[in-house]
Amino acid sequence: MWPPVRGLDPERDDAGVRLRTLRLRRGLSQVALADLACMSPGFVSMIENGQRTLSRASHVIALADALRVSPLYLADGRVVPA
Repeated sequence: MWPPVRGLDPERDDAGVRLRTLRLRRGLSQVALADLACMSPGFVSMIENGQRTLSRASHVIALADALRVSPLYLADGRVVPA
């Protein structure tokens, strides 16, 4: 996988870490990602910081679509074969 993003706990491997890593790799701010996914920037921040879980399928799908990744990868790190 990609090198770790500065400021993230390398021991934490969850949707919040994947979300932040993907967002930063795409060059998006939390506000821009939230706009693309039709949700609040505060909610995106709480997911990235581990204060909220990414448990609703509709949220996973909206964020994955905005980041152009598989919802399975965002939710639990599974890679879907091409």
